[in-house]
Amino acid sequence: MKHARLRFVLALALLVASFLPALPPSDGRFDAWLSAGRAAAAPNPIVAENQQPGSSGWLFTLDPSGTPMKAENHEIEGYASATSVNKGAPISFMVSLSASSQFTMDIYRMGYYPTGTNPDGTPCDGPCGGRLMQRVGPLNGVKQATCPTVTDTASIRFGMIECSWNPSHTLTVPTTWTTGNYIAKLRHSGNGRESYIPFTVRDDAAPADFVFVMEVTTWQAYNFWGGSGNNNIGYNLYGKFHDTNLDNIAGPAASAVSFDRPYLVQGETDGAGMFFVYDYPMVRWLEKEGYNVTYATDVDIETNPNLLNGRKGFLNVGHDEYYSQQMLDNVKGYIAAGKHMGFFSANNFYFRIRWENSVSGKPLRRIICAKNPSKDPTTLRFRDLSPPQPENATGGTMLGGVADNRPWRVADAAHWIFAGTGLQNYVSGTPVLSGPNQNAIAGLVGYEFDSRATSEASLSSFVSYEPAGLRTLAHSFVPAADNGVDSYSDATIYTAPSGAIVFSAGTMQWAWGVDTGMHTGYNDNNPNFANAKSQQITANLLAEFLKPPGRARAGGGPEPDEPDLRQPGGEHHQRRPGGHADQHRERGADDQRHRPGRGQRGRLRPDQHLPARPGHPGGGGELHDQRHLPADRRRQPHRHALDRRQRHRQPAHRRPRGHGDDGTGGEPEPNQPQLRQPADR
Repeated sequence: MKHARLRFVLALALLVASFLPALPPSDGRFDAWLSAGRAAAAPNPIVAENQQPGSSGWLFTLDPSGTPMKAENHEIEGYASATSVNKGAPISFMVSLSASSQFTMDIYRMGYYPTGTNPDGTPCDGPCGGRLMQRVGPLNGVKQATCPTVTDTASIRFGMIECSWNPSHTLTVPTTWTTGNYIAKLRHSGNGRESYIPFTVRDDAAPADFVFVMEVTTWQAYNFWGGSGNNNIGYNLYGKFHDTNLDNIAGPAASAVSFDRPYLVQGETDGAGMFFVYDYPMVRWLEKEGYNVTYATDVDIETNPNLLNGRKGFLNVGHDEYYSQQMLDNVKGYIAAGKHMGFFSANNFYFRIRWENSVSGKPLRRIICAKNPSKDPTTLRFRDLSPPQPENATGGTMLGGVADNRPWRVADAAHWIFAGTGLQNYVSGTPVLSGPNQNAIAGLVGYEFDSRATSEASLSSFVSYEPAGLRTLAHSFVPAADNGVDSYSDATIYTAPSGAIVFSAGTMQWAWGVDTGMHTGYNDNNPNFANAKSQQITANLLAEFLKPPGRARAGGGPEPDEPDLRQPGGEHHQRRPGGHADQHRERGADDQRHRPGRGQRGRLRPDQHLPARPGHPGGGGELHDQRHLPADRRRQPHRHALDRRQRHRQPAHRRPRGHGDDGTGGEPEPNQPQLRQPADR
């Protein structure tokens, strides 16, 4: 009997082992083993989706001269009836043409897609970056009605432009489609001009490890589309603009903006919001690495306090500046429920907004943000409310200023988040950006950065709001040449009482370190900063997020019962073809055969005071040098409306050029202060 029981136990053990991945490899690549275990534990729709054949047809078509056929003068444009839609539900697209004609609409899911074809049938050179899901049309298109502008400066809705266009097509999202960010590529059948409409497909019922949130309220805050019926004059929450020549025009900023209009955003003028600037590089990397991620927008934070139920963590990238009180409360609720936060971003939950229904009564279509207490005392910076709700109380950091691609300097190399990178602490002198003594990562600090309240005298009144156990991971100098005064960007981490890990990268540009992204020709991101160190750090953080409750570490080195992930070489696992080593040949990064015509007018923020210059985002290095282009075809540099903060900064056209545009950081700062490093909780 005893031997029979032993044989049964052994047989059972062998059966269980046959369903498990191998033990962690002896070289310490634990996260690769963890990913394999996750894939074995449950089906991963992201892995299956990216095994489908991709297509690069989502990129704008090139004319015979190699110039993208992007609609520059309202030839074709449109918007969606919602920022996101659940699988199986309908979404409508409102499209307007400059004159009656037919048009087509190709719908693409954006991801990695390592194999597939170009429109001419040749294989994609590197990942395709998207997958064609459905072709629609040809449809009959018309010029839709002029979208009225609120011109009463005393109105809380001043500057708001809201369209009431008729639906051109309604899509019921197939239940077989995978959650993700989607692009509807519009093409005018007469003149061939093209534009994008972005939307997100959710999968509310499916479990997933992470929720990736598109920061659409901020996209809309920077949207200055006005339309031909308004003589091409548009407004956003920062000013007044001409929406075809992109000039800033003297006049007050809007107090309200509407989702019922096409996107034409400072930083990206292709119609896709800001998706290609910050979100897309992170989307590509996450899907290349096989993370089980589901997608939503920050409008869904407003409506769904249970958005993270069944999920382990929340991810955002870039710039998530505009939050309602309900949105912020729900994020705090997610943290209190033990959900991890990956803020690969800066300038988050900065301005408080409120919502209004559209003219047709549809909720969550208007954003009100007057930024003026005499006009509306409820829509100010969170830190200016009474009582204050500064952003560092949630994320650990708060807006510090602006930077020109400065190095991200390591401050706590012993922390587990740096395992396997080989990075050392930066102490003084010029940052070391490669080699065995590397202590910083080139180019990641910008455009806006966050600081700890302990790092900036101007933020000192908010020190008491810092979460207990807040730990500084990176402390990066930003010179007065960029920001008006010498400043510091801080990356931080803390563990909430619930066990939730909250990470803040301290910079908008973190995603540029994990993947090159791909240029549409009209988006402002820099493909020169992708590196294995940033990828490893991100993978280490997500590996902690994936651990069972109570097992994730708060700080310091490896726990006694955890494997030491540190290893020479810095790679977190062996990369598949098309990984980082292959990114230098990807289309949109370095292969000019497929993307001539960069530097076309209309790509970037409409700040006409600043000269185009090599080395600025999207303008660095030989491949982005635009000195050969006529002046009117050079891109404008990556700038927000620089005078919008009531701070110490010089106007954009008077600010001297910094030393760090190439990401190297230039001269070291004098007398770097000793870091305040509280004990980890």
